[in-house]
Amino acid sequence: MLEEARAALLPFYLCIKALHVLVAMPWAFSTAVAWSFYLKPAFRRVARDPSDAEARAQRDRYMELFDRRAAIEHVCFPILVATALLMIWIKEFDLRA
Repeated sequence: MLEEARAALLPFYLCIKALHVLVAMPWAFSTAVAWSFYLKPAFRRVARDPSDAEARAQRDRYMELFDRRAAIEHVCFPILVATALLMIWIKEFDLRA
């Protein structure tokens, strides 16, 4: 039964690989860009002047947005793992070599 499933999925290998690559992009960049260009500067601004209420409010807004983007990572990662394992299984890669 597994051999029939593998044979049925073999024509869709490139589609599965495309899905894997397309999901890898938002997984990799959904929070990396936000951390580098928004959160880090906001934290530094608050560290320079902890009494600045506007800076703290902006940092808190950025943290909320960051948390929402982190949800994207939590959806993408299982898809990445599943498609990777599926591709390995379809092509019968020998992982012991």
